[in-house]
Amino acid sequence: MIERKTLETDIRVKVRNDKVIEIDSGNGFFNHLLKTLFFYAGIGIEIKVKGDFETGYHHSVEDLGIVIGKLFRSLIEQASGFNRYSSIYSPMDEALVLLVIDVSNRPYLNYQVDYSLPYIAQLPLELIREFLVAFVNNSRVTLHIKKIEGIDSHHIAEAIFKGLGRQLKEIFDTPNRELMSTKGVIYD
Repeated sequence: MIERKTLETDIRVKVRNDKVIEIDSGNGFFNHLLKTLFFYAGIGIEIKVKGDFETGYHHSVEDLGIVIGKLFRSLIEQASGFNRYSSIYSPMDEALVLLVIDVSNRPYLNYQVDYSLPYIAQLPLELIREFLVAFVNNSRVTLHIKKIEGIDSHHIAEAIFKGLGRQLKEIFDTPNRELMSTKGVIYD
């Protein structure tokens, strides 16, 4: 279990071995995105967020990115092997998103995505970038996301989370027992 408690949020995240996904982020649309992420990653998860929602969703979304990034890093560090790189085109109807990840210990996010709407279900879509920045900084991965096509903001956002989930599954399901680094180390 990974927890983060601040004056703004109280977050608990627990991996489940039964593949059941239970998420309460405080926002229905963000629950949907996170369920999509973990479904495609093949990871059972329990997420409970208590936040200062009266000020908006910024603190809870960003802090969830921190916690999920730390969770991913701990799963990588515990793995007996992993696939360091993944490149995926993620479609959702008219939307098409390219995601490229390098489990590198060098956090970097290149996010080239725009939306036609500013909000879905009171969630500012700009917070998706904030979530990903926190995820990248705490998992210490390099992540490039580029919208190739798309009009519907829901489809674009869902394609991102579906693609990231597929990448996480690929990283764990096709482990390379040999450390893929000319330095001989990734996480030290």
